Amino acid sequence: MCGTGEKSWVWDDTKSSVFGNGGYKGNTSPGWWTLQIADIEEQAAGEGAGAEMIFSVDGSKLTKKKSDGSTVVGSFAFDMSESAQTLDDAKAVWGKGKLKTKNVTMLAGFVINENTDCFEYDILTLNDEEMALACPRPGAGSWGEATFWMFRAK
Repeated sequence: MCGTGEKSWVWDDTKSSVFGNGGYKGNTSPGWWTLQIADIEEQAAGEGAGAEMIFSVDGSKLTKKKSDGSTVVGSFAFDMSESAQTLDDAKAVWGKGKLKTKNVTMLAGFVINENTDCFEYDILTLNDEEMALACPRPGAGSWGEATFWMFRAK
């Protein structure tokens, strides 16, 4: 994900929706209730347009920079050994790993309909250009509710 220094991520404005909910282990992006970047402010002030997440190369520091310039700093860890299988095909991989954060969330990093912050995300896509994450509601099984985030490299 990172070469040297830092890598910044912002909402993926090339997608039809960037945040919302959908089916856990079913959808790969927001599929039920969906939001565009312009609508994020109503859900998480300062975390829509102009906000970004900055990951340090060594994996120790994650900075969430809000559109007003304020920051929240924490840490993160990727675990690509933990995958989640799809509902219909136990051999097909839905989540390719986990992203765990401490003291900081992703932009608009809350679980929809739970009013709780998410600190552990399923990684659906992660490459040099895009990152798609999901977080199921507590206790959700396949096609239960999950929250989705769509980001692109800045």
